[in-house]
Amino acid sequence: LEISASQGNIIAQYNYGIYLSNTNPAFSKYYDLDKAIYWMGLASKNGDIGAQNKLQELKKLKN
Repeated sequence: LEISASQGNIIAQYNYGIYLSNTNPAFSKYYDLDKAIYWMGLASKNGDIGAQNKLQELKKLKN
């Protein structure tokens, strides 16, 4: 997923952001809000409307 995201795949960027922001205990070792914001920001910048909304949610968690 990270490879596809880094190659510019917008769907992968969004999904990787979701993956990194997942607070489910099964995924807790992968939780990284800063990276999630980064990838969601790229997806948003590349035109994903859902990513734009999710990015705002993630930024609120950061504050």
